[in-house]
Amino acid sequence: MSQPNISQYRPPRRRAGWLIAVLVAALVVGLGVTAWKVTNEPQLAAPSATPSDGVDDPSTPSPHSTVAPSMPGHIPTGSPSPTQSTPFVAHNGEVKGTWRIDSTEWHQDEVVLTVSITVSQGTLDDYSFFMMTDDTATVNRPETSSDPRDISTGTVEQGRTVTGTLTIATQRKNSMIVLAQNGGATAISALEVVG
Repeated sequence: MSQPNISQYRPPRRRAGWLIAVLVAALVVGLGVTAWKVTNEPQLAAPSATPSDGVDDPSTPSPHSTVAPSMPGHIPTGSPSPTQSTPFVAHNGEVKGTWRIDSTEWHQDEVVLTVSITVSQGTLDDYSFFMMTDDTATVNRPETSSDPRDISTGTVEQGRTVTGTLTIATQRKNSMIVLAQNGGATAISALEVVG
C-alpha cells in the first residue's frame, strides 16, 4: 500500500468558471459601450432659419496666432468634408447643433479657417477651438483677437448661427480642428483639415 499524497485531496480545477466569468465581463463591457454610444450619438439638427450673425466678408485672414504646448489626449473622429454640416451634442445633451468649415486657406506657417456654428437647441456657451496635427498630436490654439470676424471663443444661442474666422499657427499638414467647451477641456466634435 502506498502512502497517501496530499495533492489527491485538492479540489479539482474548474476552468469553466473562469471562462464564464470572462465571457460575462466581456458581455457587460460590450453592452455598456453600446449603451454609451447610443445615448451620446449626435442627432442631425434641423437647419436654422435665422440669418448668420457673421460679417459680410469673413474671408480676410486675421494675422494673430499662437501655438499652445503639446497636450496628448483623445482625438475625436471627424469628417473630411468641409462643405457638410456635422452635428454635435454638448452639455450632456442639452445643447445640439451643427458646425462646418466653410473655407480653408493655408499661408506660411498658419491656416485660416472660416467656420460656421448653428445651435438648434439650448445655448452653446464657453466654446473654443483647438487644432491637433495627425502625426504629433501637438495642440495649436487660435489667438483671440479684437477682429469682429474672430470666433475662437464665444456663445451661440438657440436658433442662431455664427460665422467667422480662426487663424492658427501650424505647419501645413493634415490636422483635426476640434470644437470644445469648458475652456477647451472637453472636446465636442472634430473636423479634418487637409494639409
